[in-house]
Formats: sequence, structure tokens, C-alpha cells
Amino acid sequence: MSVREHGIGDYEWRFARQFHQTAPARGIRLRALQTLLWTKALLSTRGFHTAMNSLRALKATRADSIHLPPESSEHKRICASAAAAIAEVALWVPYRVECLEYSMSLSRLLLSHGICPTFRIGVQRYDFLSHAWVEVGGQVLGDDPNLPERMCPIVEI
Repeated sequence: MSVREHGIGDYEWRFARQFHQTAPARGIRLRALQTLLWTKALLSTRGFHTAMNSLRALKATRADSIHLPPESSEHKRICASAAAAIAEVALWVPYRVECLEYSMSLSRLLLSHGICPTFRIGVQRYDFLSHAWVEVGGQVLGDDPNLPERMCPIVEI
């Protein structure tokens, strides 16, 4: 399946295997599933604004507990494993996981492991398209690495 980028009606966001070359660590899958379900419930019951504020608050409270240097191999392993775990467990849930749920869940999971991600929502003007993604150290996780060049960020946490 190829990804076409011709606007919101034609864009098909999926968990492309090309972005997940690392198998998730054994213990992270359950935590990823819990995080994904919690994020979906929060978005569904409390709405986008509350979910965004919750992520902002979590990041602010966890800022002091960030302890892994970004260049360490453990940091890179956790980032790749978390992205792969969220993508894998997204296939287990009885609903379609969109980029917003995936990115919010990935951000929360990384914060719980002592890694400080950047959550972004960006837009493409012509043909209109919006998309959410996560970056760590300037690198996109679990998605197209060229997103920052193609999309204009409008929200950043």
C-alpha cells in the first residue's frame, strides 16, 4: 500500500512497517495498551482540549525526572520500542487508531520512561491535511521522518 498525499480525503495514515524496524520490548506492550486505551477514553469523554491540557501537565510534572541522555543507546532503544509497541497494540483494539491517539499515547509512554518527547500537530495548506506526530531529539518516531519539512506545525507540546 502506498501513501498518497493529496489532501485530507486521500491521505491514508497507517502503521507502516518501514517506520517500525524494532520489535517492542516484552514488558512495554501492556503499558502501551493501557496508555492507548486511556488516551482514547480521555479524548472520547473529555474532548481534545482536556486531553491536550493533560499532556501538557504530564510533561511539566515529568520534566524533572528526565534522566536519559538523548545520545545513549538505551534512550534510542526505548524510543524505538515504545513507537513499535503503540503501533502493535493499536492493531488489537476494536477501533481504528488515528494519528492523534497514536501520538498522544506515544508521548505519554515515553514520558513514563523518562524521555522527553515533542508532540506536534501540523498542517499542509494545499491540499489541506493535518497530522500529529512525535519527535525526540529532532527525530520523528514511528512515522515519516520528513514530516517536519512537509507540514507546518501549529501545536507543540
